[in-house]
Amino acid sequence: MRMRTSLALSHLLVLTIIAPSSASALTVVRGTNSSETVWVGMVDVTGDGVSGRVPVACWALGSSSATFSIIGTTSGLDDDYAVHGDASDSGTGNDWMSLIVTNGTAVPGPCGAIGGTWNRLTYNGYFLDLAGDAGNETRMHDGGGSGDTFLSGNDGNDFLQQWSSIGWARGDDDDDTVYGFTGTSADVLYGDDGDDCLWDGNNSWLVFHCGNGSDRYSNLNSGTMTSCETSDASCGGF
Repeated sequence: MRMRTSLALSHLLVLTIIAPSSASALTVVRGTNSSETVWVGMVDVTGDGVSGRVPVACWALGSSSATFSIIGTTSGLDDDYAVHGDASDSGTGNDWMSLIVTNGTAVPGPCGAIGGTWNRLTYNGYFLDLAGDAGNETRMHDGGGSGDTFLSGNDGNDFLQQWSSIGWARGDDDDDTVYGFTGTSADVLYGDDGDDCLWDGNNSWLVFHCGNGSDRYSNLNSGTMTSCETSDASCGGF
């Protein structure tokens, strides 16, 4: 598990792409288009010559095509990964990104066609982060899971749902909505630049850092906050 520091998510800026077989640095994997649906989990890929589920990141473009990357072995991840929605940091696609929540999930569309049902990701001692690029992204993490995943919205008006008990979420630039569930006293929700909404789903996230802009917050229980202007219950919930 990575060390927790005040530089949450800064490792996402290190874009050194290395072979998945090398476990010496963060490996970045990206989609090839924009406005894609991105799934991450364990699936038995048809024709890969491996018996059993392996970790996969899959980018579906509409209902007809998909690209995918195998990011580990049947034991789980083989390195620390950052999964990006677009082909570059400047990509402006509006991506929807999700880790599989329930074992046995039948993934819809072309990503579902690469194999059978999907299971939740096996981290195998590594971390995997989801990173948007310069578009309006929707992202959610493994509901009820304990996997080590950070969320980063980057540019655009992003909607982030962080379910991990050990993960952080960061909206970055523009007007973001950042929701946290099942957090601990070590966890932080960041709004950063823009007019953001930060919401604590179950009174467990003890630090809100709203950042620059005119920001709203909701459901902060006994924790602390920085640069959060307005308490507004309407910015929370679904």
